[in-house]
Amino acid sequence: MIDEKYIEELLEFNDGSSLVALWLWARKYPKFNGDLGKAKEGLFFLAENLMHKGILRLANNENFLSGSIDDQLNMFRAAWPKEYDEKTEEKDIDNLWWYLFAPAGAVWIYSDGSEVWT
Repeated sequence: MIDEKYIEELLEFNDGSSLVALWLWARKYPKFNGDLGKAKEGLFFLAENLMHKGILRLANNENFLSGSIDDQLNMFRAAWPKEYDEKTEEKDIDNLWWYLFAPAGAVWIYSDGSEVWT
């Protein structure tokens, strides 16, 4: 879905960033042409790819989420707003939703074992 070169570029500029940064990166992916549905699936593809590589984990209240990667991402799918509206916090997928309503945040795992919690 997203070219490996693009994922490498994302990691170069955004590793250690919050999930909203990954979302905004997915929205800019040229092949999606501004399609928010494709960007949403692109975000889940990115997260799943990074989680399988052991680079990214999801956590809430200082605890890693349990369950399979699919289970964890399905929590996000279930919580995802049905429509987008930047003037409504629970629908503001480009900003406030991530901080107020998202089920978890990103934790970046580095090869030396260090972690960056966002």
